[in-house]
Amino acid sequence: MDEITCWDDKKLENLAAILPQILTDFDTCRTRLLSLAHSLEQPRFDLIARGLAALGCTAADTEVVDTLLAAVGKGAPAYDPGETLLTHFSANPRVREYAQRMLSQRKPPLGTLARVYENDAGLRPQILTYANSLPVTLRGDLAEVASGEMNSHPAFELLLKDYDIEADGELKIAASIHYHRYIARTSNGPSVDHLKELFWPSGRT
Repeated sequence: MDEITCWDDKKLENLAAILPQILTDFDTCRTRLLSLAHSLEQPRFDLIARGLAALGCTAADTEVVDTLLAAVGKGAPAYDPGETLLTHFSANPRVREYAQRMLSQRKPPLGTLARVYENDAGLRPQILTYANSLPVTLRGDLAEVASGEMNSHPAFELLLKDYDIEADGELKIAASIHYHRYIARTSNGPSVDHLKELFWPSGRT
């Protein structure tokens, strides 16, 4: 254990999540975890975030929250600290703002958001809008009708525009196709930037 405490940051980063069990002094461990976040070229922010949470850092620790928020969306999705931020630092106002932004993006972590903000009067209604009360067949019929009526009925455009909140995979794909065909054939649809969001950074769909 004494030897591990002397490892350099690169060697130690894979143990970041359990570092509080190795470095038992709070301040020493916190300093080392933040060092891992700032000194490495591609830090494992997911492990660092879990280590800071296990150490007992709270939503009031501005430096910790700022460090993790700055890392959100910057590296590989598997290394993203977002879920730990929401789970352990949700009381921080800036983390709540992050949660608000997540609700307007593709594939928000609804399970985590629902658990963390179940009593939040502002976020709870937004999370509940993702719940589907109509049968899949009926939702499919609505999407099919909407695909041919969007020009004359703006509400149908809004219905298909929200294809990402559809829980059924096949229906989500069908609604997405209808919506983006509409974009392609109209001049007043969303900008091309919207289409770019359908691609991963690597260029793969």
